Amino acid sequence: VGRPGGEGEDRELIERHPKTAARKHWKAKVRQVLERSDAFVRVASGTWDLASQHSAKALEEFKRQRRERYPGRIEAEG
Repeated sequence: VGRPGGEGEDRELIERHPKTAARKHWKAKVRQVLERSDAFVRVASGTWDLASQHSAKALEEFKRQRRERYPGRIEAEG
């Protein structure tokens, strides 16, 4: 959800939302939604971006890096 140069803005919006205040584990849920969506790609630790902003080659490289960092876990996710 973070972006280079704009980190924290999206998180602050989510933190202030009324539904978030009542949910203890909202951060984990946000991560889960981002990880399961094809619309977003993790570009760095804690930083997600729109997949449409990256080439197919870059998306494959991001996926390769995640598989390397989390062996077994990524394959299980699909």
